[in-house]
Amino acid sequence: MVANRCLAPSSKLTVEAWLGSEVFIPGLPEIPVHPLYRAMDALLAMQDRLEERVFFSTANLLNLEVDIVFLGALCQGRTTSLPQAA
Repeated sequence: MVANRCLAPSSKLTVEAWLGSEVFIPGLPEIPVHPLYRAMDALLAMQDRLEERVFFSTANLLNLEVDIVFLGALCQGRTTSLPQAA
């Protein structure tokens, strides 16, 4: 369900259709949706602590001391020089 929120955000009710039509994990049997709902509820119950731990572990990996990091992939560009026609 977390992957669904990142890759194809929609309501909880559409997750079952998404799993059946767009997700394939080799060796993973079909998953009933209700355990996924319970897992998502458990993650939501610890959301603040989880976000903080993920943030600080990532900042530590990058050896940064930051309060917030913005990454704008769409803002990056590439320019090339084409030879002038004679």
